[in-house]
Amino acid sequence: MDKLFSFTAIFILLVISNLHSRSFDGKLKIYFLCQENTKCDQNYLISTLTDFSFVRDRFSCDFQIVQSQVDAGINSVNVSLFFLGYNKFENLRDTINYNVEDFASSNDVYRKKLIEMIYLGIKKLEAQVTNEITNDTLKVPNDKFKNWQFSESISGYFAGDQNSSSSSLKLSSLARRETLNHRLGCLLYFDFNKDKFTFESVGDSGNDTIIQVIAKRNVKQISFEFLKKINGHWATGFRSSFYESEVANIKRRLSYRGLIEYSIFDYSEFTSNRIYLDCEIGTEVSKYVDTTIYLKLNENRMYNIASIQSSFTKPWGTMNFGCFFKYYLSDLRQNSLYLGTGVEWSVFKGLNLSLSGSYQFIHDQISLPKDDVTLEDLLTQRRLIFSNFDFDIYIGLSYTFGSIYSPQVSPFFRDFNF
Repeated sequence: MDKLFSFTAIFILLVISNLHSRSFDGKLKIYFLCQENTKCDQNYLISTLTDFSFVRDRFSCDFQIVQSQVDAGINSVNVSLFFLGYNKFENLRDTINYNVEDFASSNDVYRKKLIEMIYLGIKKLEAQVTNEITNDTLKVPNDKFKNWQFSESISGYFAGDQNSSSSSLKLSSLARRETLNHRLGCLLYFDFNKDKFTFESVGDSGNDTIIQVIAKRNVKQISFEFLKKINGHWATGFRSSFYESEVANIKRRLSYRGLIEYSIFDYSEFTSNRIYLDCEIGTEVSKYVDTTIYLKLNENRMYNIASIQSSFTKPWGTMNFGCFFKYYLSDLRQNSLYLGTGVEWSVFKGLNLSLSGSYQFIHDQISLPKDDVTLEDLLTQRRLIFSNFDFDIYIGLSYTFGSIYSPQVSPFFRDFNF
């Protein structure tokens, strides 16, 4: 009986294995990796690119496609696709860069362009195999706006119940012109937020007591920037801004600052390798809502910001790191240091690690009001409160095993987001 059972089990496994291999016979195995800030519709890719088999791990694929993107103007992004060969295609490499317009409003435009570019990339790799490398180029259409882009937006959120209500209204206007060597932009941004909490209780005497707490968090900002690339490693520029925030105790603040940047890698590699060293020096002219802990209602301060930022997109995943140090020239003890990092790592076959976090040392809350903090202030965060640090940490670990192929897309009983 045991021998019969073993023989039957082996026979069934052989049949399943044979059917499995036939179902993907002749198809290239693709592993697709996209950064968190990109639009990745994996279901759409799997159901549309039926000429390929999608696998869940890079160690099992013929080609890995790594997608990354950066802003290229208002409602526009520049997307890079890195094609990396594995196994018998190990020496094949290629990169495709392209722009997508109307990025925010049309996910369909984005993913259709992605499909088109994936086919183009695979075609170019196949041409490399047959030594028929083509020089396909993407045509740049005529632009009647001369690279100027304009965006106007308004959004609102309103919610509530018997005990609390919340409202939010945001308005923005952006004009921007960006080329390979220059970036010029102007932003107007207004954010109005209001939360109201109502607490009703009955005292010992039978009288009702109603307590209401209202928290307003309004922000107004106008900013301007002009940035210029000097060569493949150096860039410089100027920024200015007007800022109001009731929470930060800032009635109005004007700031002007000059910037200079050095890139370790050539700027042409920015979609895959980035290490930037930045220096920013400027002045702040501030008027406060209430007297600060330094007994100031008005003041002018010069400051400096030194930073290093890095980002790498590799076959194993992505890694980002940033360090920002700000200090006021009038008192070097008034400073802040921010450290942040994020990693998406395919450790080995099936094992993936996500890690992100930041920590900030804070010693520059010069707009902190001198009045005592109430419990309502602390709970509603309606005003700036003293703290000499803040942090956040995220860790995620997943392990997947079984079939190397990504599941086929079944359209039934799929939930929507409401």
